[in-house]
Amino acid sequence: MNNQTVKIKICGLSRPVDCAAVSASGADYAGFIFAPSRRQVSINLAQSLVRQLDVSVVPVGVFVDESDDYILQAVRQAGLAIVQLHGSPDPGKILRLRKALPKTIGIWQRIAVSLDLAAAEAFKQATADMRNLVQDAALPDAWLVDSCRKDQVGGTGETFNWAAFDQLDRSIPLVLAGGLNPDNVRQAIQMIQPDIVDASSGVESQGYKDQNKIEQFCSQVRQQHIKTN
Repeated sequence: MNNQTVKIKICGLSRPVDCAAVSASGADYAGFIFAPSRRQVSINLAQSLVRQLDVSVVPVGVFVDESDDYILQAVRQAGLAIVQLHGSPDPGKILRLRKALPKTIGIWQRIAVSLDLAAAEAFKQATADMRNLVQDAALPDAWLVDSCRKDQVGGTGETFNWAAFDQLDRSIPLVLAGGLNPDNVRQAIQMIQPDIVDASSGVESQGYKDQNKIEQFCSQVRQQHIKTN
């Protein structure tokens, strides 16, 4: 077994100061939300913010039910490197985007873990979504596993039952999201062994990104490693 450093994504950037904080922290990915949200950014704003990131930080666009054309425009104009799909898993959408996007652009698919269901039922539903995409040859470049509640589009800021999800499909990289913060991310890594951890509300104060919390989060993650064959 070899040890691999877990990568870090900070999501929901909407101000130049957020980009400065993420760049200074040494995070690997920066997320920009294009779907309706208090953190939503326009394509023009995202373009400006991406230019303010350190070149080592990979820009990720988060989309829910936006059209293919809108996603393609956002990728081209804002300079996104990864498309993160948060709508219901749709093989057709992934396959269409694969054909339309440059081969260098990655696609991540969110797999929602329901907080309204018992852990066993939530696991069954999440893994079924994964299998459906695999069967339709619509495999993304990474699964992003996040908590959700019924009739709520955005992230919950709540953790799901990590212990029930230690047997997720690991044939492709796993991004762990959902209520991660500087106080719980070490435990999450130890239990799930994700390739990437993703934080948003957990590194905020009064609804805005907090540079100190971002630095604390990154520091905690860097102390952890995942095992690889």
